[in-house]
Amino acid sequence: MNTIGKIACAIAMVIGTAGPVAAETRDHGAHVHGTARLDIALVDGELALDLYSPAMNIVGFEHAPGNEAQRADLQEALITLRDAGRILGMADAAGCRNVHSEAQRVAGQKQDEHEEHEEHDGHDGHDGHDGHDDSDSGHSEIQSRYRYECSAPAKLERIEVRLFELFPATETIRVQMLTDTAQRAMVLRRDDPNVVF
Repeated sequence: MNTIGKIACAIAMVIGTAGPVAAETRDHGAHVHGTARLDIALVDGELALDLYSPAMNIVGFEHAPGNEAQRADLQEALITLRDAGRILGMADAAGCRNVHSEAQRVAGQKQDEHEEHEEHDGHDGHDGHDGHDDSDSGHSEIQSRYRYECSAPAKLERIEVRLFELFPATETIRVQMLTDTAQRAMVLRRDDPNVVF
């Protein structure tokens, strides 16, 4: 199995087998205002982080943007989230290089047709537009994905998650983590925003 396959399996294991906290997150925590979810897998030096947050935490509303101000708020938030260096902090000693970042708004189970996600390697910016759709008025979320290659993964002792300072409506982040040697669950809060390996 190639590395991408291993990461995909690891993320699936994080979501599916990390115990009661994972079940609670899956069933209830995926859309609790103030609560975000972060799934982490570190396998063979490949680091994957998938972040899910109710749109309310990020932009203050959950329906499709209904005016220019809301569209601007959403685009600014997505640009911020695509900048892995602003969202995640880790020690240089681990040699982790960001190779892929993306962020998108998802309406329910269906991605908003007008808000396509952007994949990029080292550049930001997105000029997409989305109009208000009355059918898109339910609980939407913001999904972000980050991929790193780490030359010294054993030296990755912690990751600082800066969501709290950038998006103050975020109160807790439920973390599920799987590495080559361990499986852990934890809850991050504003006064302790560090994932500890």
